[in-house]
Amino acid sequence: MSSPHAQIIEWSESQANWRRDALRRLLTGAFGPEDENEVLSLLKAETGLATTSVIAKPLRSEHLSASGEDATEISLLALSDVKNTNRLAPGQKLSFGSKGLTLIYGDNGSGKSGYARIFKRACRARSVEAIQGDIFDSNATKAPATALFEIAMGPDGNRHTAIWEDGKPGPAELARVAVFDSKCASVYVDGDNQVQFIPYNLDCFERLAQLCNRLRDRLNYEATDLRGQTAAPVLTLPEGTPSYTFLSMACCRFRRHRVRCFDGTGGGSWRGGSLRESSSSRRSS
Repeated sequence: MSSPHAQIIEWSESQANWRRDALRRLLTGAFGPEDENEVLSLLKAETGLATTSVIAKPLRSEHLSASGEDATEISLLALSDVKNTNRLAPGQKLSFGSKGLTLIYGDNGSGKSGYARIFKRACRARSVEAIQGDIFDSNATKAPATALFEIAMGPDGNRHTAIWEDGKPGPAELARVAVFDSKCASVYVDGDNQVQFIPYNLDCFERLAQLCNRLRDRLNYEATDLRGQTAAPVLTLPEGTPSYTFLSMACCRFRRHRVRCFDGTGGGSWRGGSLRESSSSRRSS
């Protein structure tokens, strides 16, 4: 039997490109308002409603981390060489014990949340937050955040390093590490405080359905707005009034001119509206 990730990929291949792009975004990071706007532009372009410069990037196997079904024992030993992440000081190393529980504490603003964001983006987490650079440093680059993980794997604790770069598929080993915090907890507890559990990444279908509902509502709103802009009031004039006679004659002559352009002769009679074009009117024109 194929893995859940393989089944997700197989199912997505039968979907429209904008849905496949949306799945990639939903499964590889935080899905924000900008992502929703770009997916909407892709939907419009694919259905011929508009054009867009956004290029669809369909979900592929390389976008999904290893599922961990064949995972051996893994331990995180250290996180180091962090760059372009909030105001985290360079050259620091965050070490973890190979056994037991490691407690990390510090004052507000010391960087605990910054390190947590790296773990949530590099490993598995239900709630992922965007990583920004140092906004107080005018010389800071816009390069993506990067970090070096030291990992021990297998019963012998074989050590090696894994390089992580934000925006790219993470190392397969880190996909076997689950990160849980208070923001992730809100994913499991709904508004009625009912605890619900969905296996990792399988919630993408529900999230995609919610996205489709939001896009439908936005398209309906845009359609209603356009109908309001293009609807013109119908002018009704009482028969027999000078205004009615004038507009009828103007319409009649305009349509007759178009007929003459088509047949090249101008001959014959033409009936339009409530008026008949007479020979005298043809001579007078």
